[in-house]
Amino acid sequence: MSAAKKKIVKPKKVANKTKKVAVSKAAKQLKVPVAPLPKKPVMATFKSVIIRTLVPKNLLPKSLLKLLKEAFKAPSTAKGGKMIMKSEGGLGAAKLLGDLSSCKYAVTDVTVVKHFSDPNKVVVYLYLDLGTKPNKKLDDLGGIVMKDLFARKLWRAEAYSNPFFKNGKETSDCALSINMIVDTLFNSGKTIMMQKGGRTVPISLSTPWKCMRFGNGRIVLV
Repeated sequence: MSAAKKKIVKPKKVANKTKKVAVSKAAKQLKVPVAPLPKKPVMATFKSVIIRTLVPKNLLPKSLLKLLKEAFKAPSTAKGGKMIMKSEGGLGAAKLLGDLSSCKYAVTDVTVVKHFSDPNKVVVYLYLDLGTKPNKKLDDLGGIVMKDLFARKLWRAEAYSNPFFKNGKETSDCALSINMIVDTLFNSGKTIMMQKGGRTVPISLSTPWKCMRFGNGRIVLV
């Protein structure tokens, strides 16, 4: 009787093992070797994207500086967001706005405000909404200008998922907030010596260590 039980159990183990191997091979075939998106797919997407960029004033054209406003503070009742990308430097952002455009985000507003303590710096807020028809004037004013700036400099950045509000009320949607600042170290053009693969090698600070991309409903570093 016990021998009969073993005969029944043994084929099931073999069948399960064969199935797992097949799934494993399929997963390997689907895996993208370069710049893979997060392992867990994101079904929901961000309703809007806000890119806050702190830059030296002399990097911006007069068309943007004409919009300069006084610094403002967020309301004390505003809720904090959840950090989804820790602060990291040496980042390239040349393709970030192109990625967002491909995902049907369009620029809806551009705001330039004075820095609260440094008169030589300004903060540019670029607002993008999902599914909005592109506006050529806003694209020329903010999108194209900032796209050029993102390509010319290396950045330190962090990202948050923030509550989305409509008519003053919080909704179930979320907004992606990206905070960026020009990384002075990586834009210095210097070369430093670092340990890599068990030996000391020269590393250029004029090329990005990673690049910020947007895909599969979230921001990724590749």
